[in-house]
Amino acid sequence: RDLRCLPMFLGGCRRLVILCGPTYLSRLWCIMEIFFFVMMGGRLGSIDLIPVIAEGHDGGDAMLAIVASFKYFDAAACTCFFEHDKRRMLTVIQTSFGSL
Repeated sequence: RDLRCLPMFLGGCRRLVILCGPTYLSRLWCIMEIFFFVMMGGRLGSIDLIPVIAEGHDGGDAMLAIVASFKYFDAAACTCFFEHDKRRMLTVIQTSFGSL
């Protein structure tokens, strides 16, 4: 049910602000927010990516981890609390683009 509403929520947004830590791209719901924002007409230039580094962690190492998460991104490797949600979301991506 939540997945069906996500395009409507994001379709009304002019900008998407992403608070991105090293694990952001490992969570499929986060990826779906970006996916639907773009699919609903949002421009990549309208996405504000703000790196988030936990207090007490080495900022350089955390930034390297964030950059690596983009460089080696694989939607199929993302996690989701419910396996059936993961299958549904990956199917939406595959149907839209023809592949992951």
